[in-house]
Amino acid sequence: MIESNTYDWYKDDEFLMTISGINKFRINRVSFDDEGTYHVIITNTDLPDLTLTSFDIEIDVICTSLRRVETEVICESQSFQLGSQTLDRTNPIDSFLFADQNGCDSLVIVFLELLEERNEIIRRGTP
Repeated sequence: MIESNTYDWYKDDEFLMTISGINKFRINRVSFDDEGTYHVIITNTDLPDLTLTSFDIEIDVICTSLRRVETEVICESQSFQLGSQTLDRTNPIDSFLFADQNGCDSLVIVFLELLEERNEIIRRGTP
């Protein structure tokens, strides 16, 4: 009998989709656009006088902190610019806290790997 069910899903009272048979409503790659109030209306052709409506289901997407470690390779006399911060031989490690458009924070830690500079004269020909 469940195979005859029809599930009409709504978000914020706007129709989203119909699922027939076994209900497997999923949100892949959740984003802030998925926040809202969901409900489902269930009907069955074998029971035409029965309509079931779910309670409201509130979906709130929360921020998760993101931590990333980066290594940048530069020569000793060079510097690396990230935003308003300058990393160089005297300041080789720093961390930066960024907020995206939704207010979620991301922590980026940058390590500089300094390459030694060598000045060599290469002579061609006979000595």
